[in-house]
Amino acid sequence: MSCVERGQGMNHGIADAASLVTKLKSALDDHSSVKNAVKSYNAEMIERAGDEVATSKENTEMIHDWSRMMDSAIMQRGGHPRSHK
Repeated sequence: MSCVERGQGMNHGIADAASLVTKLKSALDDHSSVKNAVKSYNAEMIERAGDEVATSKENTEMIHDWSRMMDSAIMQRGGHPRSHK
C-alpha cells in the first residue's frame, strides 16, 4: 500500500531527497560516518512516511466498504470537522 491515492508520494520524495542530502552533507562536513547518516535518514523517513501509509491504507479499505465510506467525515460534512450533518 502506498501514499499514491492521496498524492503524497511526490511530497515525500522531495522531503526524502532534502533530508538525505542534508544528512550526507553534514556527515561529510563533520568527517563523521556516512553509514550513520544514512541510518538516521532511514529512521526519520520511516517515521514520517508511516502515518501517510497507514492513512492511505485506511482510505483504500474505506472506499471498498460503502457503509463505512458514507459514514466518513468527507461524506457527512464535506471534510469540514466542525460542520454539522
